Amino acid sequence: MAKVLGVTRAGYYAWKNRAPQRGERALVRRRLDEAVAWEHEVSGGTYGAPCVRHALARAGVDVGVCAVAASMRRQGLTGLNTHPRPARRGRRGPVAHEDHCARQWDQGALDR
Repeated sequence: MAKVLGVTRAGYYAWKNRAPQRGERALVRRRLDEAVAWEHEVSGGTYGAPCVRHALARAGVDVGVCAVAASMRRQGLTGLNTHPRPARRGRRGPVAHEDHCARQWDQGALDR
């Protein structure tokens, strides 16, 4: 099998012996994803990784903020940003209004 795959014999057997660990890690990751999704849903979609981690810690789940953040990224979950960062000097800040006039600035050619 090692010749067919183009790997060394030692590398093939090392990979094969790690198979049970991969299954266990996937199961733990899936359970963490479910717990994070549930806590995020309970919060109304407002909690970010630190708050979700704190809620999980109160529920008895020992997990770090980085693991919760990675889980949220995998699932596409984001918290509500209540403290937007201020604009840096010399840069334009974020636009706080929408363009309700539907202006078309690009006319397709120069000086039009």
